[in-house]
Amino acid sequence: MNEDLIMYLLKQLGCQGIILTDEKGIILRAEEDFFCEMMCGEEKKLVGKSIYLLEKDRVFFPSITVKIIEEKKKMIFAHSIKKSHSIVAEGFPIFDENGNIKWVASFTRDTVSNTHTIHLYDDLLTRYENIRSTVDYPPIEDFFTYNIDFEKKLHELSRIASYDVTILLLGDTGTGKSLLARKIHNLSGKIGQFIEVNCGTIAETLIDSELYGYEKGAFTGAQNDGKIGLIEMANKGTLFLDEISELSLSAQVKLLEFLQEKRVRKVGGVKYKEIDCRIIAATNKNIKEEVKAGRFREDLFYRLSTALFEIPSLHKRYEDIVPLAKKILKSYSEQYNKEFTFEYGVLQLFLMYPWPGNIRELENIIHRMVLISESSIISQKLLPENFIDTANNIDSEHLIDLAKLEFEDIDYKTMFENFEEAFFKDAYRKYGSSVKVSKAVKISQSTAARKIKKYVKENYMDILED
Repeated sequence: MNEDLIMYLLKQLGCQGIILTDEKGIILRAEEDFFCEMMCGEEKKLVGKSIYLLEKDRVFFPSITVKIIEEKKKMIFAHSIKKSHSIVAEGFPIFDENGNIKWVASFTRDTVSNTHTIHLYDDLLTRYENIRSTVDYPPIEDFFTYNIDFEKKLHELSRIASYDVTILLLGDTGTGKSLLARKIHNLSGKIGQFIEVNCGTIAETLIDSELYGYEKGAFTGAQNDGKIGLIEMANKGTLFLDEISELSLSAQVKLLEFLQEKRVRKVGGVKYKEIDCRIIAATNKNIKEEVKAGRFREDLFYRLSTALFEIPSLHKRYEDIVPLAKKILKSYSEQYNKEFTFEYGVLQLFLMYPWPGNIRELENIIHRMVLISESSIISQKLLPENFIDTANNIDSEHLIDLAKLEFEDIDYKTMFENFEEAFFKDAYRKYGSSVKVSKAVKISQSTAARKIKKYVKENYMDILED
């Protein structure tokens, strides 16, 4: 279980004003914009603050989190925020394997709409317990997903990261095999380097000298003092062999020998050297088909696949597309010191596009749009025509996959909540006032004003008076 997953589950059930603290009451995650509106801009930064100090300053009084830490049980009661809002707060403790509080999760809802809080709370606990029973160890850092099946796989991989076993990563081009291999190395505790080798870029005549090194004068053109091979450079660390299926059969034989003996001999040398390095291999091909066709040795396949892990393509993780796109856009906003925002239509097309190039293609498309945009709004017109045509002419198989989202364990509503920011920015630009926005999208004027304040960040009083 991790903080992001807890936040996701609470949002999935329609909660607002979520706060997640550690066992000492330090806020780890919070929906800060929600509270900023209620406090008129004060105390906007909540993450990192002590809930005890916030209670002392009457920001939250009384604090439900403090009560839960003291009594170690779920609670529901009313409290005030800056003495100006009456809120029904709900919360529960999350315990570690020793029965000690690890996190405290709380959420708040307006007293006016608080009609189903008990049922909501029970649903939340049920979903949490279902995941807690299978996922209770640390995730792969920075490799996030909202796909429950993939989340479980990542946690399984994190468990074996510290064991010195070979790992074979399977996945299409652009799914993040290299990034995942590096994360595994970081979790392994190995003190040596992470050495990455793309087997498809090294000529067959050079593969031996690159991997194993060579002695002085081993061949014409060799360096006078010889060369250390990549395997030796990875001693006490990790050697990542990307596109391993591109190795020739003769190169596969030598690699198998190294995996069995854990020693190397340089080209032109006579002495062996013991090497202690972890091997992670990857390929975008169907490795079992390669074995059947005789292009990849079966014994090497079994030696490499002590732990076999398949990274799903992006088109199989639809619920990750919008969060990934927003995360990538945020990184470019920071890089170019300009706050970029997606138009609503762009995100719709992102969901319909099949993404054959996976995350790498998503990054490239967004980067291109950022570079050619004349404003901070990333609009649909910035997309290549062939991209739009492909998205609009989606095939029947892709449509079936999208339809499954309604019936599988994926909250369709949560996925589209990611569109809310772009939607209300577009609506406010088009209609110019919260009154007109509320009429156009059929919501109350107060809700429209609150959403515009949250996302457009104009003067709140002007929005209320327009």
